[in-house]
Amino acid sequence: YETSEQLENNKRAAEERKEVINGVFTDFGIGARVEDYTIGPSVTRFNVKYDHNVSVRSVSNMVQDIQIRLSGVSARFENIVEGQSTSGLEIPNVNITTVSFKDVYEALPDVKKHPLAVAFGKNIKGDVIYADFDEFPHALVAGTTGSGKSIFVNSVIVSLIMRNSPDDLKMVLVDPKKVEMSRYKDMPHLLCPIITDAQEAKLLMDKLVEEMENRYLLFAEHGCSNIKEFNEDAPGLGLDKLPYIMIFFDEYADMVDQCKEISMPVVSIAQKARACGIHMCIATQRPSTNVVTGVIKANLPTHVALMMASYTDSMTIIGEGGAEKLIGKGDMLVQSPLVSRIGCVRLQGCFIHRQEINRVVGYLKEHYPTVYDDKYLNLAQAAEAAASEYANTPEFKEASGNSEEERYQSIKEWVMTQEFMSISRIQRECSVGFNRAGRFFLRLQNEGVVSKETTNKGCPVITSGGRFGDETVVTSDEQTSFRSND
Repeated sequence: YETSEQLENNKRAAEERKEVINGVFTDFGIGARVEDYTIGPSVTRFNVKYDHNVSVRSVSNMVQDIQIRLSGVSARFENIVEGQSTSGLEIPNVNITTVSFKDVYEALPDVKKHPLAVAFGKNIKGDVIYADFDEFPHALVAGTTGSGKSIFVNSVIVSLIMRNSPDDLKMVLVDPKKVEMSRYKDMPHLLCPIITDAQEAKLLMDKLVEEMENRYLLFAEHGCSNIKEFNEDAPGLGLDKLPYIMIFFDEYADMVDQCKEISMPVVSIAQKARACGIHMCIATQRPSTNVVTGVIKANLPTHVALMMASYTDSMTIIGEGGAEKLIGKGDMLVQSPLVSRIGCVRLQGCFIHRQEINRVVGYLKEHYPTVYDDKYLNLAQAAEAAASEYANTPEFKEASGNSEEERYQSIKEWVMTQEFMSISRIQRECSVGFNRAGRFFLRLQNEGVVSKETTNKGCPVITSGGRFGDETVVTSDEQTSFRSND
């Protein structure tokens, strides 16, 4: 994609901008200057050298003045450039050069040593930056519409299926939009058909948690600590090798809105599944804190931030601003301990055309059969059964009940089938507020349904579906007691 004409235009613009930036430093009396610049695929980094008595902050405060002198062009200031004694001022190029998928794919390491290696893109120097899913081990991708999020996820998927056979790698694709991952339909690497429903995704994740636990039991039985050791020993033990499992979530925020319970198995896999060969890549365009919680963020240590809508979204993903100043179309900030120990690295992601994806998937379909795992089939029927069971829960009945008395009676019926109860459990499982849950819980205690003795599991339920005798209830501001006539 790169042309000599684009490179000449970028060099000419860089020389002009270098003089303008140095002019700003001179006008404001700052002991700093732009020594040289590095032209990358999408941005040019101007390397700022300081005099011995000048602080970095004096230049970082001048970024807005530099933007005005450059006719309002956006600029991002990088305090520390790894391996250099200069700071960096990153300004978009006049002509953006497209990075091809072929360039980054050919730069990946040996597939035998790093089967799950994927490329993020090219840095400003033009070097391909990659990492191994087996090492980082889960990824969180966020970006607004048009930022290149889907193309980045596609490039990761195609890299993995081109480097691994269906026997070595299985994939789970969750696509609420139904069209984003349709090109991979009936691909031989798929563990099950592409999931488009939130309830099906929840059931699938629960089954993957079971798979994770079963794998760890298998490892413990044969004295192995991870999937690599087990696959090395498997032929000698007369066992089949275990495939890696990659889970790709598209529009994770939408899945959480439809099914809040899905976050529980996601967190479980994020915390424990690394050693057993199950890895996740979660993509969302709305990285709010109720979706990207602290637990998920901590257990998905590799964060890819494409163009964000606001400074707040940038802070949620990478813990600092800057992603809102990206120029889109694959321009990204990557935060990963495997890529850089000093802050985030700015990269230009590769572009992969839909025809390239179709050719790769078509080739795989011709040479490998598509065989789904029976355990992960018929999820739609299981989701319908779960929905019908949900119709009998207090939460569903509350949604259809208008009065508080109707809600209380439905919750009371449900409480009498449980062993222990607490205010927080009524809140969580019946979707009522704290004050209302407190009133219901006190009433349940007054009616003798729930004991006033507290254990570490909550208060024991006295009546389990049976009838209880008449009570005389006495209440006061300080205490509530009752006397049974039994």
